[in-house]
Amino acid sequence: MKVLWIAKDTSTYLDRNYFYLEQELARKVELVTWRQSGHIRQILKSLAWKPDFILIVQDIGPRFEPIIHGLHEVGIPSAVFINDVHRFTEERRSFLKKHRHTFLFSVTRDACMKTYPEYANRIEWFPHFVEPSVFYDRKCKKQLGILLLGQMNEVYPFRQHVEKIFRTHPEFTTRPHPGYDHFSLETSAPVGHSYAQLINQSKLFITCPSIHVYPVKKYYEALASSTLLVAPSFTELEDLGFVPGVHFAEATESTVQAVVEYYVTHEKERQVIVKNGHDFIHRTHTTSIRSNQLIQKMKELKETIT
Repeated sequence: MKVLWIAKDTSTYLDRNYFYLEQELARKVELVTWRQSGHIRQILKSLAWKPDFILIVQDIGPRFEPIIHGLHEVGIPSAVFINDVHRFTEERRSFLKKHRHTFLFSVTRDACMKTYPEYANRIEWFPHFVEPSVFYDRKCKKQLGILLLGQMNEVYPFRQHVEKIFRTHPEFTTRPHPGYDHFSLETSAPVGHSYAQLINQSKLFITCPSIHVYPVKKYYEALASSTLLVAPSFTELEDLGFVPGVHFAEATESTVQAVVEYYVTHEKERQVIVKNGHDFIHRTHTTSIRSNQLIQKMKELKETIT
C-alpha cells in the first residue's frame, strides 16, 4: 500500500506517538512524508507515485498545521487524526466541510461523536497506544510510593483533589508539567524514556480522564510500565478493554484515599493487577498492533471511495 503521511516531525515533542506510528508504518507500507502546508496537487507532483491513502496529523502542538488544500479535487481517500477533540474545532469543521472524502481518525469516540455529529459517518475510532520500546517493565526498584504527574489545572479536578489529599503524605511524589515544547536528548525533564522510568519506579500511578472524559495516554502508559494505575473508570475506557479491579484500581474522589492507602501497602494484591494490566496493554494496545489496524482500515475505506 502507498501512503502519503503529512505531519510535522514530532520526534522531539512531548507527545511522540505519531512519530512512533510513522516509523512503524514505514516498515509495513510504502510511505512518503510531507512536513509543510500546501495544495495537494503540488505535493502529488513531487511524488514518484500516486498514493492510495493520505494521512494527516494537524493538532499536535500549539498550531493547527500543516494545512492541506484541494483534497476534494484529487479523488484520493484521506483522514485526519484527532488527538484533542476540544481544540481547533472550528478550523477542523471548516476543513472537513471542504473535503468530503476525508475521514476523522479520533483517539476518543464519545467526545468526537458529540462534537462532530454531522460527520458521524466519517468518524473512525483510533484509540491511543503505547510504544513498547519506551513503556515496559524496566525492573526498577519501586522507590516511589504514590506518583501523580500531568497538568494540575481546572481541566483535571480529580488530580487537584488527589494532590490536596496526599501533598503531605511521605510517599507522595509529583513533578511540574514540563510543557509541550521540543525536548533535546539531554533534557532533565520527565519526557520519553525518563518519564517511563519514573512511572516504573512507582508502586502507584494516579491519573484521570479530565473534564472531557478522555481515555488519556496515561491510562495506557502506567499499565504498560508495570505500575498499578489508580484512576476513575468510565464507559469508553471499559469499551477499550480496561476492566476495573482486573487491569487497574478504580477510584472516585470519595474513594481514592482508601484505595491508595490499601494498595500502597498490599504488595501481593497490587502485583496481581499490575501483571494483568501489563499483559493486557502489550497484547492489545501497542504501536505495532495499532498500525496493523490502521492499514486494514485504510484498505476498507479506500474500497468505499473507489
